Amino acid sequence: PPELALQPKPVPQLPNATPLAQAAPGLALVPAKPQRPARANPETDNGTPREADATVAGRNAAPVQSGGSAAAAADADAARAPMVISMADLPLTIQQELPPMTVSVHAYSGNPRDRLVGINNRMLREGDYLVPGLKLEQITPDGMIFGYRGFSFRRGVK
Repeated sequence: PPELALQPKPVPQLPNATPLAQAAPGLALVPAKPQRPARANPETDNGTPREADATVAGRNAAPVQSGGSAAAAADADAARAPMVISMADLPLTIQQELPPMTVSVHAYSGNPRDRLVGINNRMLREGDYLVPGLKLEQITPDGMIFGYRGFSFRRGVK
């Protein structure tokens, strides 16, 4: 059979058409990100989108109007961050698992790379582990924030 060449059809021009950028000033054109279709798994759901799929779809949504609020974005990030509690508010069993901590050095800087603490004769930076499972997540002006077994807790300098 002979090969057929497909020719694109010309797009008709509308009379008196105004480009979108002129018709709606103040709006930014943002390309839409394709969303994953919901996957049906007969063992786990009934064909409805899973919660994780809804979260991904919500995260991919892009604001169209320019001039968004940085404060609103910061609030959204804070809502997703784990809650930090005081060391005294940890469950008793968790408190008993933690090693004693003697803080000898506490150096805070606005630049995270310059922050440093000395605990139990060891110098630590953010991201280091004091003991397996006990991570120094952040050095703050008045102490440290540790992560242990799903808890984030604050420990003062003294």
